[in-house]
Amino acid sequence: MRLPSIAAALLAIAAPAAAQPQPHEPTDPYRITMLRAAPGQWVAMRAKIEALGEQGSIGEDGCTIPFRIRHSQGDQWDFMLLQPYDSFQAYFANDCDDPAWRRAIAEHADFESDWFANGPSHGLMQSTAAETGLFHLEMFKARAGMKDVLLDSRIRENAIFADIGMRQNFIWAGNLGSDYDVMTIGMHTTWATYAEHNAAGTDVEWATYSRRHGYDGGSDLAPQLRSFLTSHNDGFAVPMQ
Repeated sequence: MRLPSIAAALLAIAAPAAAQPQPHEPTDPYRITMLRAAPGQWVAMRAKIEALGEQGSIGEDGCTIPFRIRHSQGDQWDFMLLQPYDSFQAYFANDCDDPAWRRAIAEHADFESDWFANGPSHGLMQSTAAETGLFHLEMFKARAGMKDVLLDSRIRENAIFADIGMRQNFIWAGNLGSDYDVMTIGMHTTWATYAEHNAAGTDVEWATYSRRHGYDGGSDLAPQLRSFLTSHNDGFAVPMQ
């Protein structure tokens, strides 16, 4: 049905023009690799990862060099690589998997976990990662049939952050590979700015905005989240140059 001209005009005014992708919009694909070095192999593994080149840049093979971060505390992996790509077809046609590098890194690894997920726009990741000194990662496994509501809960939490004026988390939604379903990464400049992030908002603001976004007050965020999960891994990481 064709809209009357006045209604169409109002919709055009209300629609945002060329809106920039937001951290909570998992639009672009990534391969995510978590590695744990064998005893005595941490330095060698780090060297092989650093030798990949400048993170986020395009290599001679047409593949994007992964963003990478180094474990600081919390979870059990040592290094995480987040490799953007355009499509499965292009990724495997260009050998972006790089079997030779994978075999080389396996010589130093006690553990490797891989999954493909959609995350923030590659451009937004590039610009934000360059300014980040501390990464707070939370990785979630959903109960049966609850992946979508889990993802929605992370988006709603970001909406609360936005209302209060806090930095939003970047969100990844898993497609295949590891049994992680959703990952969030908070990107902060320093431990001090992370502490400021956690202290932001008054009790009244949390109560008001959490109810606006589907929670029964500020204290309901954690219990509601746990009702969607089978497990939850938490950790901090720092950049690798």
